[in-house]
Amino acid sequence: MPVRTAAPACDALATPQQAVALVGGSGEPQRFEHLPSGFLQSSWAALAANGAVCGWGENGLHELVGSTGTPWVFVRVVPGLADEWKTLAAELSPSAGAGYDGGVSRGGSCEQICSTDVLVGDAWLSVEANAATTPLDEAAFHTFVQGIVSRYRSLPQPTPVAMHAPRSCEDDRVRSAVSAAFGSKGVVHSNPPVFSLGEALQRAGLYTSCAYFSGGDRDTWETWITVVDHADPSLLATYRAAVDHPEARSVDASSLPAGAFALFEPSVDSQRTIVDTLSGSSWIDVVTYITSDSAASVGLASALTHSAWLG
Repeated sequence: MPVRTAAPACDALATPQQAVALVGGSGEPQRFEHLPSGFLQSSWAALAANGAVCGWGENGLHELVGSTGTPWVFVRVVPGLADEWKTLAAELSPSAGAGYDGGVSRGGSCEQICSTDVLVGDAWLSVEANAATTPLDEAAFHTFVQGIVSRYRSLPQPTPVAMHAPRSCEDDRVRSAVSAAFGSKGVVHSNPPVFSLGEALQRAGLYTSCAYFSGGDRDTWETWITVVDHADPSLLATYRAAVDHPEARSVDASSLPAGAFALFEPSVDSQRTIVDTLSGSSWIDVVTYITSDSAASVGLASALTHSAWLG
């Protein structure tokens, strides 16, 4: 069996002291299990793809809270995405980024938040940093990124995971599953592609994000389907143990594979059902808003576990 080289540890890429020198704040390392799954999140997919997800500062893994109120640094790197980088660069023509020794940078900016994407060998590196109350020094940011590029190149290179053709949200197999659950195929929510790590993971077939809503004058349901490939059961167990839903109540998930769970969570202005289950090595996450019909979301997740759409 081939030897698998694991992703680098976060402290091999950068230290809390280096994060503090860049943005200030505490530099406290953040645990990846604070990340939710869901339609906007690609970090669980990065981890499943043998990548590293690292954060420093109170909101270092800022996808959880979307806050810019405190200093943070957010780093992700995933091996094996060189082809997706080239395809997206040709398709979207992002501007040339800063020059890095050992890496090619495209896009990025340095206004309130500094960000850049760098191709290092076959790995896609994404770095974001926020100094919160003061402008971040752009030269210091590029020096910080160069340090990560150099350290990553000096480490044993992580083994890429197997990729496959991306799933289509328009595929009749998933549309039919949505229709069986909610009474109609709904309307597909789509956004134009962007030059980003999340888009690359989707193009590589390692991460799927599809959203559907009822349509009409007033939406009666809205559901988001996320699939993370190569998901070890321990990843779902970590998510379940670490992500807190204090206002939620459990929903019957007995129709799903062992280890699945479902929650109904009311909020001030809406309500949602959250269903998570594994089908082989695919983590299926269904989150439905507006309707209180939690059984529909469980039924959708159950249908997807048996669908050839998963591949």
